[in-house]
Amino acid sequence: MTQPSSPKRPRAVAAILLALAAAAPARAQLDPLLPQAFFTAPCPNPGSAGSVVPGRDLWKIGVAPFFPDALCNDGTRAVFYVRRYADDAYSNHWHIHLQGGGNCTTAQSCADRWCSVDTNFGARQMSTTGTPPRIRARGIFDRSSRNSFRLWNHVLVYYCSSDSWTGEASDVAVVADDPATGVSTAYRIHFRGATIVDAVRDQLRRDCAGVPCPCAAYSYGPDGDGDGCPDFQMPDLDEARYVLFSGSSAGSGGVRVLADAFGASLRATNVNCQMPGICPLDFRAVIDAGIGPDTDGKDYDTACGQAGWCDPACVAAGTCEYQDYMVGFGAEAHAGLWNARSEDSCPAWHADPANDPNAETWRCEDYGYLAVNHVTTPYFVRTDLQDELLTGNYRDAGFGLCPDFAAEVEAQHRALFDPVCPLDCSAAEGSVRTPGNPPLATPGIFAPQDTDHVGLTDRRPFFRVRLPCAAPPTNQCSFHDTLRNWFLGAGPQQLVATYNPAGPAPSYCP
Repeated sequence: MTQPSSPKRPRAVAAILLALAAAAPARAQLDPLLPQAFFTAPCPNPGSAGSVVPGRDLWKIGVAPFFPDALCNDGTRAVFYVRRYADDAYSNHWHIHLQGGGNCTTAQSCADRWCSVDTNFGARQMSTTGTPPRIRARGIFDRSSRNSFRLWNHVLVYYCSSDSWTGEASDVAVVADDPATGVSTAYRIHFRGATIVDAVRDQLRRDCAGVPCPCAAYSYGPDGDGDGCPDFQMPDLDEARYVLFSGSSAGSGGVRVLADAFGASLRATNVNCQMPGICPLDFRAVIDAGIGPDTDGKDYDTACGQAGWCDPACVAAGTCEYQDYMVGFGAEAHAGLWNARSEDSCPAWHADPANDPNAETWRCEDYGYLAVNHVTTPYFVRTDLQDELLTGNYRDAGFGLCPDFAAEVEAQHRALFDPVCPLDCSAAEGSVRTPGNPPLATPGIFAPQDTDHVGLTDRRPFFRVRLPCAAPPTNQCSFHDTLRNWFLGAGPQQLVATYNPAGPAPSYCP
């Protein structure tokens, strides 16, 4: 289930937001942009979570003016951080990562996020103001010899759109109470996460809206010879042989929605994929902190009451279900605010009566559902059985307690490589259920029990948290080890902890 990042305040119903969105063109020139609307302390507030750390490892590049819509919530231009390969043998190996950082799903939650009210996130997830020129590398970005991915080209796309990387909306006109004063305030905000991903991809392909990009669009570092071009150039993404497209938390939501189309776009322009039927590009995805329990069939009364976007009739009667929540979420957030981009195939698949007689396209609003049914890109998934954030969302929604979450996450991940019916058998677009489709690859999996939310970009959960495996001399494998095995085609590639009630658990667990 896709959960809002901070369901603390009552939310406006979807119809109000949709009406406001329809009026946006007329009001866009009248309403102030987010920073001008909320500026009384504590606004803006950077928040205490989700920040990049200044360092010396990855360098900042701004998204070029050739992509005028690649904007953060507050209208500042998007940025990304890069480090090119460290060995010529890896010049065609790429890792492109979408940073996480929650989201906002209503006009009020976006205003609260800007001021870091009722959330640990804040203005630095909505703006690139103050982003450091260089940042520290951690986890999969680590430079140390223990990291099998250290020699690759690395890209971290900075998150500032609050839309799980799916938005395509500019100048959305909305109304919320000022978190500082309580006064009802009209303001404008952009949601351009998907646009930003497209722009970064094209800059790294050296294609700036159909013309060759200036060197500053894909280069970094000092300008030693004073020619106006930084000394270190990223290679051309169109020459890539291997691409890992990853995301953590909200970034993993973007990966689940965008991966199939992103891979298709890279194959379409890759210099090695121009012969019919021949494309050696190996494109894969990594979903970090992204696949939780299947909540279809759960009681959604509490979740709907918190969100405020479900059918009022089901809330009043106490009969809210998964469908009520997803229909409301789609109307309020995806359509009403973000103008979210759809996953590559899910809506069309469900709209076809041959696949789904009930036309349940609303299921495509659930990013977890997308991963286990419609993402056809080979992927690796990591989720902690006692993920502190996801477990809290699950408990607060009334779905169960920490042991229930752990048991369901464990079962969900084991099902992906079930010996009788793995992903290719169970997925909606698997070849077993949809004859004619290419078989789906069995996912790589690392599911420990250690309470960490994000694992890919932090050293301890990436390198030090381990599970038993047949790998001498320690017979213990980390997330890093399992991901490396999956990439190289070695074993083991699927490691799932057996839930231990006496093991690590969030502090609030019973």
